[in-house]
Amino acid sequence: IKNDCKVLFLEVIKGNDRALNFYLKHDYKIAYDIVYYKNIDLNRLTNPSLQHLVVKEISIKEAKAYYDAYDKYHINWQNDFDYQKELLHINYFGAYINNDLVGVIAVAESGKIFYLHVLNTHRLNGIGRQLLCYAKDYLKLRAFVISFINNDKLLNFLQKCGFEQFGLSQYEMYRIV
Repeated sequence: IKNDCKVLFLEVIKGNDRALNFYLKHDYKIAYDIVYYKNIDLNRLTNPSLQHLVVKEISIKEAKAYYDAYDKYHINWQNDFDYQKELLHINYFGAYINNDLVGVIAVAESGKIFYLHVLNTHRLNGIGRQLLCYAKDYLKLRAFVISFINNDKLLNFLQKCGFEQFGLSQYEMYRIV
């Protein structure tokens, strides 16, 4: 407030009722649910091997431009592209059909997925699964973890790919100053 911020935001772990009630009493509102998923058995993740699809490494700049142009979902700060720029060992892969970028994945060498998206017009065709498999094979991964906010399409896709929710979940809360 002393720095003239217009919006304050924070995250609180679900179940921490004492903290949650404190923030609610101080005019914070719950804006998003943050969930955490993992897949620890990547052997079950099968590659659809789409012949018309080319997956290749891209830059963070290309991944961010794709997000800005096509993706309307809010990204929590731990996955945001500005945060990713500060980290090492994140790989970006793009899925192309006829030289058109139709999907992107950003994944760390640890298996943490920061971003995964396929254009609406190309969903349900195996592109997301192929991006996961490409990243798995390229980075020789044994597991994936991902956190994301209020995205039922991503949730359904991940569950079909063998991801399971694990213990931690949070609220992202905002207060207008």
